[in-house]
Order: sequence, then C-alpha cells, then structure tokens
Amino acid sequence: MAVALDITLSMQSALQSKIAVLSNNAANAGTIGFQADSVIFSEFLGQSDNYETYSYLDDVATVRDLKLGTLERTGNPFHVALQSAGYFAIQTPQGIRYTRSGAFTVNNEGILVDLNGDPVLSADGGEIVIPVESETIAIAQDGTMSDQNGILAQLGVFGFDNDYDMEKVGNTQMKTDQGAIPLENKAKVTQGALEQANLNTIKNMTEIMQASKLYSLNQRYIEEQLRLESKQTDMLVTVAPAA
Repeated sequence: MAVALDITLSMQSALQSKIAVLSNNAANAGTIGFQADSVIFSEFLGQSDNYETYSYLDDVATVRDLKLGTLERTGNPFHVALQSAGYFAIQTPQGIRYTRSGAFTVNNEGILVDLNGDPVLSADGGEIVIPVESETIAIAQDGTMSDQNGILAQLGVFGFDNDYDMEKVGNTQMKTDQGAIPLENKAKVTQGALEQANLNTIKNMTEIMQASKLYSLNQRYIEEQLRLESKQTDMLVTVAPAA
C-alpha cells in the first residue's frame, strides 16, 4: 500500500505542475507574442518486494512551443511581427531581454520602446530614435526602418544556437547567456501587425480538464487509502492481545 501511495503522490505532484503550466497558457491566450509551454515528464521504474514493476513520475522541464503565432493586422506603423525565427531585443534595467512581442511605440524623447517603456534595440545594439520631422515610417522585411528622408536604423532581430536554452522572464520576455546572432538576412518582419499567442486553446483546455479529472480521482484514492490505514491502526491499538 505504501508503494501505491508513493506512486500516486508522485503523479499528483506531476499533475500539479502540468495544471499550473496549462492554466498559465490559458491566462495568456490573448497576450501578444506569448509562446505556450508544456511540461516534460520522466519515469523512474522500480520493483516491489514481490517483484511487481512500478513507476514514479517526475516533471523535469518546462518547454516553450516555438511555432509561429497567427498575425493580427493593426495598421500601427510601429507594430511589428516576426514571420520567422528570432527575437526583438529590449534594453531593460535588468539587462537585455528578448521577445516576440512587437507592440512598440515612441516615447516623448522619440525613442522606440516596448509597452514597459524600455528601449527597443537596433541590429547594432543601440537605441532607435525616430526624428520629430518623420512623417511616414516604413519597415522593410529585414527590419530596416526609413522615413521620407531615408534610412533611420535597422530593427534588431536576433537568433540563438539553442532556443530552448533561454529562461522566461514574465510571459513574453526571455533571457540567456548565449551570444545573440543578428538575423538581418533571415528575418521576416511584417509592419503594422502583431503576432498572437501560439496557443491552441481547445487542445490546452482539453488537457486541463483531463489532468484535473485525473488529479481528483487520485486525490480520492489517496484519501481512501489514508482512511483505511488509520482504521487499521485504530484496530491494532484497540484489539486486546489474546490470552
């Protein structure tokens, strides 16, 4: 019974992690540039005293889904979306962060910033300044930004050797110790559009329901086993020894 309880408890822990990740996915279904997560489990095999094989589950990693989200046209000239691999770079007080969210705007100083007010970086790692006299802004597929007077800067789009070796900071930004690789010739930037979350909402909700149902069933089993163990203990204490 102890082994069965241990196995069920390990599954409960794994299910808790899965439900938490799936719930966060659902909460960010409308978040621009959000990449859905999934949990990877490992299975440890063991053998009981009567040689029955059993397994323990352990959640070992949370992995981002790297597929592209759909585009939503906004018409805002400072909104950009990537139809390719890569990330925009943002200079935050905590260091450079990378994101798929291209909901940019221009602050009072003429600097291109994200929704947090942090500067968006150019391909050479500098801030992008939009002159006051700029009447129209055009952004080419490679990220080159121009106004009626000519080229202003090139929007930075960067890639990495291992996209999975990046740590999420919040829901749309990542950090990494890897060296950023400029993707000027490989980037596909679309102006006036935003990349939506790449979440399959129906699949995600179905998985939440399945995991929650299994968690409830396991919890009932655990409570019943604990009740039986408590009852057996009470019987051992109250039954008088034979003469």
